[in-house]
Amino acid sequence: MARADLEAGRLIALSSVSVHLGHPYCAFMPPAKADRADVAGLVELLSRAAPATCGKAAAPR
Repeated sequence: MARADLEAGRLIALSSVSVHLGHPYCAFMPPAKADRADVAGLVELLSRAAPATCGKAAAPR
């Protein structure tokens, strides 16, 4: 999904390990950052987009 962005240098792979998650987005953050308005807004946006993208209910936070 992000191969072109990785190859162009717009994204950086954090690991050489690739894991098929079955959904298009995954957010990792320290628990202390989860309540920040900008982080919570991004997680909410992705949670709303995920069901439309993969046909599943939004994942719990």
